[in-house]
This record gives sequence, C-alpha cells and structure tokens, in this order.
Amino acid sequence: TTTRQCRSLHVLSQQRQQLVLTPELTDKRVTELFAWVSRAFAGEDAYNDLSLALVATFGNLPEDSQPREMVRKALEQVPDEEAKVGQPILTRDRERASLGAMGAAQWTGQWMTRPHALLVTKNLSSVDQWVSGLSRGARRTLKKAEEAEHSGVFSVQEQDIRGGFP
Repeated sequence: TTTRQCRSLHVLSQQRQQLVLTPELTDKRVTELFAWVSRAFAGEDAYNDLSLALVATFGNLPEDSQPREMVRKALEQVPDEEAKVGQPILTRDRERASLGAMGAAQWTGQWMTRPHALLVTKNLSSVDQWVSGLSRGARRTLKKAEEAEHSGVFSVQEQDIRGGFP
C-alpha cells in the first residue's frame, strides 16, 4: 500500500469509526470494483490492494474518504466492459495455476487435500462435544480467540446460510 493509503486508513481508525461491509452485489458496486481492478491491471500501484478495494466498494466509508476518492478516479477511467485489460496469461501458466489444492489437482489425485473446511456433524450433539474432540493445540487456539472476542479485539456474529439470500 502507498503511504497516502496507510495515512488515510490510520486517520479513519483514529476516528474509531466502525467499519461495516455490506456484501450486497449491485451493478454500481460491480462497476466500482471492476474500475479499481482495471487500474491495478494498468499498473497503478495505488490500486494494487484488493482489501482496500473491497473496503472502498462494500464499506460504509464517508464519501470524502481517500479510498472512496480513489474509486471515483478509477470510475473516470473505467474501460469498456468488453475491453481486454492486463497482461495475457499463457495457457501453460493458467493450467499450472488451476492445479492447486483448491483446483483440478484435488480431484485428479495430483494434490492430496482433506476437507479442512467441512464439519461432519452426524454424531455431535453440541459445540462443546465437538471442541472436546479437537487436539490440545486447536482447543488452545479456540480459547485464545474466545478471550480476544471478550476483550473487544474482534467480534463474531452468527449468520444463517439461506439459499437465494446474500
């Protein structure tokens, strides 16, 4: 990130503004994100921060904030939707990139992964029962995260997953 971006985010954090991201896709937000990424592909280092792009696009930042100003400037230079942007990726490189742990190598047997993000709940009756079956290190990590949540370092919110809703 550039010094200006860091300074701008530092000023925002000093104001103790709660940042809320609204993960709702609209045509306007897609266009803003496309404009930002297009500037990054054009080689503008200031736009080479996807986290800042997501905050600027989906966050509740004031319109006069520096990230929102960057979005406005990117929108002034947004290419046509069908225009090719960035450097072409060679087929060989694209194939190699798609064979990672989350890509085709997973089901072709070239990369052995385990379903680390899935939780089998067939024989569990509570979260405590699940936690008791974890390794000591995993239980310690969960305990630290719980302490951090209670001390206000971060918060966790539960949200139901419902089909057809964001």
